[in-house]
Amino acid sequence: MKKLLCGLVLFTCSFAAISQQDYQFNQFFNDKVSLNPGATGLNDNCLGVFYRQQWVGFSGNPTTYLL
Repeated sequence: MKKLLCGLVLFTCSFAAISQQDYQFNQFFNDKVSLNPGATGLNDNCLGVFYRQQWVGFSGNPTTYLL
């Protein structure tokens, strides 16, 4: 029983460590909908495009696109 429980804990912890980084923008205040979906339709904007690339010198660096 202990082996099963230990294996189950290790199995679930391996999934919890993947993709824990939230998307980040320097000017997050320009896109209120990404922080609060209830802000949809507050203004007359039809389309917003945001892009951020972190750690440019490293391969596999985090890149965020938001449309």
